[in-house]
Amino acid sequence: MEVKIQRERPEPWSVRRQHVKHVWAVPFWAVEWCCEWVAFGLGHWAFLEVLDYLEVFSVLIAVIFYFSESGDRLKQKHYQAWQVINTAQGKGGSGGRLEALQELNKDGTVSKSRRARFGRSHRSGWSQKRRLAAALEIRGGQRPRRA
Repeated sequence: MEVKIQRERPEPWSVRRQHVKHVWAVPFWAVEWCCEWVAFGLGHWAFLEVLDYLEVFSVLIAVIFYFSESGDRLKQKHYQAWQVINTAQGKGGSGGRLEALQELNKDGTVSKSRRARFGRSHRSGWSQKRRLAAALEIRGGQRPRRA
């Protein structure tokens, strides 16, 4: 919050005009004098103080909503990853599937969905041949190189 400055009433234009030394500076001093009167008038307006408090309050509300909607953002990220996986099925190349699966695996979503679909862990019951076929599908049909 900003510190409120108690402004004094500006002096009359006739007094201010006497302090101006150059004729060409009179319009600039006139604008300055008008701005001082506007600032003095608005400084005594309680409505602007209320707007200052509402500004701080709105930032607080925005932070609360940001954290309360974090679960929705995670769901949206997972939905988009599954969309990439589903639309890239049967096409050559990675198509972003590998990155999407890595993201889902990092969040633990892939293993949860496998368990829900098959009733067991995604690796249990899979033969070596099926794991290799799944890896080949993800890598676009390229066999992994051995070191």
